[in-house]
Amino acid sequence: MTLWVDLTGMSDEVFADLYALCGQDGGLGEVNVDEDPTVARVTYSQSVHKATSDRLNTLVNTNYPEPIVITGYASSGTFPDGNPASNNGFTFIDRKFKPTVIRVCYDTQQCNGAGVWAVGTDGSHIVFPTTVMLYHELSHAYRIANNTWVADIPIEEAAVITDENVLRAELGIPLRDIHNRSGGCGGPTYGNPWGDCFLVSATYQSEQEIKIHRLRVTRDLLLRRSTLGQDFFNQLYREYYTVSPRIAVDMRHSPALLRIIKLFLVDPLLDFYELVQEYCIRGWKDNRFVDEVAARLDVVCAELTASGVELQDADVLARGLAQLATGHSNLIEICESNGAYTSPKELLCYLSGVLNESWRPLTLVQWALLTPLAAYWSLLAHALADKASISTLAKRLTDTCVNWLSQAPISYSSVKIEQDLLTRDLEDLAAGVFANPIIRTAIGTRLLERYKASVEFDLWTTLKKLDYTPACWQAGDSSDEKRRRHSQC
Repeated sequence: MTLWVDLTGMSDEVFADLYALCGQDGGLGEVNVDEDPTVARVTYSQSVHKATSDRLNTLVNTNYPEPIVITGYASSGTFPDGNPASNNGFTFIDRKFKPTVIRVCYDTQQCNGAGVWAVGTDGSHIVFPTTVMLYHELSHAYRIANNTWVADIPIEEAAVITDENVLRAELGIPLRDIHNRSGGCGGPTYGNPWGDCFLVSATYQSEQEIKIHRLRVTRDLLLRRSTLGQDFFNQLYREYYTVSPRIAVDMRHSPALLRIIKLFLVDPLLDFYELVQEYCIRGWKDNRFVDEVAARLDVVCAELTASGVELQDADVLARGLAQLATGHSNLIEICESNGAYTSPKELLCYLSGVLNESWRPLTLVQWALLTPLAAYWSLLAHALADKASISTLAKRLTDTCVNWLSQAPISYSSVKIEQDLLTRDLEDLAAGVFANPIIRTAIGTRLLERYKASVEFDLWTTLKKLDYTPACWQAGDSSDEKRRRHSQC
């Protein structure tokens, strides 16, 4: 066995990239070794057959004379040759050890989240995700191990980029110019190279499940048509993929964990998103929607009861997820996990550990995933306690949709915001996720407070024309004045 992961580096990110490039093959694993606690041996029992997973299978299961050790670096790190890790990869023969070691090093953090670019076949800047960067360096390692590496750098790089383009073709992303080695930070954003519903797909075992299709419809219909929505998703993915690949891998090895995540996290989250979609499309202006929500809550409560979920379970989940949603990911006081994963407390303990290990702040994950889960389980706990209150809770759920969407993260990745771009975005969002005028008022308030001093156009007038600002406000109002005028409207 030849392939190893350096546990002193960004090992979770490395394993996630390996998992991605082999097509999320559940046969991928790792084993700690007593002789050296600083590395883990990669194992692979291949079941997904494609060119890149075939290559990984060869690297893992061929007994090469020299071990190949992968070290994931933070963008702020420095490679053994003294060069900065940011935006780079580096593969070399380390002769300080006997036998010698083939070292694979690469930046796992995409220039501290700014993205990395390479040059495409048409000369444009194209995405260079971490999975692709790792596969590029593994191609160098493969060529060294098989004595096909050449010292002529342009020839060597052309051969390796040709390999890299095989993975790019599998992922459906632009191919790279094999004769152009240029690249840098601040590249085009690319949310993730292995599908938009990584954790959900792992839970349902297939990206073809109807619930996953509905999730994508919700995403595309309500948000992704706009630059503001696309920027949100790109930033969310950067956070999401510091934790979700590890969870997906853990679920592959623990059916109990898979079941409990599906029951307590994925299914409720998809239910909530479906309700939000219906609310945005018609529910906010349709009096019948509350009755439909009440009927849906009644069905969900019956399904939970049939699955053995009790009031205490729902209450524990609501309180624990609320803590995680506010950034309090240290839940050691409730941790009683023995690895069986049969209770909400064990699930919360597991999530706490995963979130604490993330190197990136998880602000968007908290808003997009944890906050709605906490709110939804709080409502379900009340519904399980008192079935007669479901009609009241249905109205409360619609209010939750308004409050949650009103706090949607709004941030452009570009420094300069053009009036035409903002106008197009807000018009698109008004036809979807911000259809309710109450939500538009809240979003307009926050946009005005955030960007008024930095844009080169009259933001207040633009927002007012688009019905994102209360008509009783005036340009130049302070926050206190806005609140006073708003109370008088």
